[in-house]
Amino acid sequence: MRKYVSVGRWGIHRLVVIAIAVLILTTAYAIVYMTKTIDFTAGVKVSGNIALYSDEACTIPFSGSFDYPLFDTENQQFECNVWMKNVGNVDVKVYWNMSTSSIVWTIAEDGSYMHNKSGVDYYKTWMRLFPQDEVWTPNTMNVTLSKGAVQKLQFNIFCYKIDIPETFTYTALIASKDA
Repeated sequence: MRKYVSVGRWGIHRLVVIAIAVLILTTAYAIVYMTKTIDFTAGVKVSGNIALYSDEACTIPFSGSFDYPLFDTENQQFECNVWMKNVGNVDVKVYWNMSTSSIVWTIAEDGSYMHNKSGVDYYKTWMRLFPQDEVWTPNTMNVTLSKGAVQKLQFNIFCYKIDIPETFTYTALIASKDA
């Protein structure tokens, strides 16, 4: 009987086993180290005679930050609902804007904030008003709340394409003035 073809002291079967082991390790390394996830944190500051709540009955004060999951693939959207209540004694006009951010945003025509580079969209964030189901345009006082009135808000973020930094934050300011 013939012996396996040998390459030096190693037989072919040993080289195949080593090659498979190297392939498995390389694949594991690529999965662990090449997968990008984006840790996104959003916060809200409120000024004036309004308060935010986590429930529709306005009994649980909103903590001031959103706990969005990680973006681990492109084309993901996350949303968070809060309820805004006029806690003052008079009607108020309310507006919002992006007060701080770790990345650069611009206001898009549809009233959202966009983050893009060289013409490529990466992230979009916006607020929706309910029951109207319309985008609340930043820096406009198009929401009026009468004394004690409640307005549902939905904060949204959409990831078109994952981009560095792998962690980013922003803070939205919701402010009011007497109507």
